[in-house]
Amino acid sequence: MNRVLTALASSLVVALGVVPLLAAPAAGDKQLIAGGYCAVAYAKMGKAVKGNPSFSSEQDGRLYYSSSAEAKKMFDAEPAKYRIAYDGWCATGTAMGKKIASNPELFTAHKGATYLFSSPEAKAMFDKAMDNLAKVGVAAATGKKPAGSDDPGSGGDAAPDDDGPKVECPSCHFRVPATDRFCRNCAAKLRN
Repeated sequence: MNRVLTALASSLVVALGVVPLLAAPAAGDKQLIAGGYCAVAYAKMGKAVKGNPSFSSEQDGRLYYSSSAEAKKMFDAEPAKYRIAYDGWCATGTAMGKKIASNPELFTAHKGATYLFSSPEAKAMFDKAMDNLAKVGVAAATGKKPAGSDDPGSGGDAAPDDDGPKVECPSCHFRVPATDRFCRNCAAKLRN
């Protein structure tokens, strides 16, 4: 019985040691961005379109697939214009300090970059944060502070500016008391 358990344990150790080797890319392999979806289609068409390996481009050690020769030509001419943020990792997860694989069909194009997300909820959090930031931008342009702008979803009961040092919520980028890690709205979403 001991021999069987020892052999089983040895096999498990060997198998677990081999799995990372099989999963790790070989030296010289390029990192495929956005699961092979076309960066130009995100920006120009507002659609998630699967790229074709025949129309591939390399940029800074990363591999991008385009959906057509025309899209490849556009990407090659101005790669920064078709940037995929965070190398295609979930933007909301990245904002929380985590590397979470994304679903390339869940995306938002914003200010010259395409952001990918792991779930519809992660995308909704990001989109809501963008809406709130837009409101703050309008308020800054008009000189009026929106109600609750220090804490989205607070219903206008944001703490006054004299309650101590502030930090930025990593999820929505609003200013919150330094004793808090997230604003109340983002913290509630994370708990659910």
